[in-house]
Order: sequence, then C-alpha cells, then structure tokens
Amino acid sequence: MDLNKYFTDNYKLLAGSSSFVKNRYRIKCVDGFSLSVQASRTHYCRPREDEGPYSAVEVGYTSERVESFIPFAEDADNPLDTIYGWVPIELVEEAIESHGGMKEE
Repeated sequence: MDLNKYFTDNYKLLAGSSSFVKNRYRIKCVDGFSLSVQASRTHYCRPREDEGPYSAVEVGYTSERVESFIPFAEDADNPLDTIYGWVPIELVEEAIESHGGMKEE
C-alpha cells in the first residue's frame, strides 16, 4: 500500500480562518478497523507541509488499540481517544495492512 498516494488522491477541503486546509477522510479497513490519518501544515507530520511525500503522519481516534502507535500518543492511557503525532508512515501502512487493507468505498 502507498499511503502517500492516498494523501494525494483523497482529501476534502476544509474552510480555515484564512485559507483552505486539506483534511483526509477516515480510513476504514476490510475487517472494520478505522483510523484518522492526516498530514498538512496544521498536523503533526513530517514534513509539516500541505504536500508530501510524508515520512511521518498524524493518526487519531483509532477504533482499537495499536501497540506500535502507543509511543507517539498524546495520552497513552486513553488510546482510542487521542492523537498520535509524527507516526512513521511505515507503521501506519503496516497497521492498515494487518487489518486487511483499506476498504473500497
């Protein structure tokens, strides 16, 4: 899977205070697992730009605990209701693949 290609192809523009910000749709996996994966100048990603390719991304609100994300958690005691900053993109791709890949919508 190529998460950077997903970032290029799948986003919605959100009205910001002075400009539009790209926000990606929630990723849903084949087995029902879901997570928010974001990257832009307003997210915890590397590079912190609106265009990738990205080496690390912001993950949030996973539908179940993902052990490999815990070191990046803002609140490790609340793993389903927290943001994970600067998660290496390879870890996110591995998590998605371990749940059967992205569900086609």
